[in-house]
Amino acid sequence: MAELSQLKKTVQELRKTQLDILIRLEELEEQVGRLEGGGNGGKRREPEPILICVQCGDEYEESKNAEGSCKFHSQKLTGFHEYKFGCCNKTNRNYEAAKSIPGCTRGKHRSSHHADYGYDAYFTYMAKLSKNSKEIWMEADIYDNVTKSCEW
Repeated sequence: MAELSQLKKTVQELRKTQLDILIRLEELEEQVGRLEGGGNGGKRREPEPILICVQCGDEYEESKNAEGSCKFHSQKLTGFHEYKFGCCNKTNRNYEAAKSIPGCTRGKHRSSHHADYGYDAYFTYMAKLSKNSKEIWMEADIYDNVTKSCEW
């Protein structure tokens, strides 16, 4: 029992030391930035833009975007009385609750829609596009050789 207590104390001390190191590192980085003048003639560097991921809807900064930081569903939510994601078969009877089921697929955040692989928000995005567009399957001109005119 005493050994467990000692281990917990050591873990707490290490966490405090780690926090102190991170705080000191942040202070030193700020000093370096001030001394370098932000790298643009003494002006402060512009903050990195906050992007919104089209796959999961989360905000992110590109510099912190790592593989696995985005969790999304690779298939769309379907159903009527019970809503289900086909990729992981997770279900819920409440539509809003089903939409908030955590994603089962991991990848990097993306700020623009793509067709590299499937993701739930892409299907919604494409459905909205298709409602606002018309598809032309065939165009034909019918030319009458007798009257020498186009009937279409």
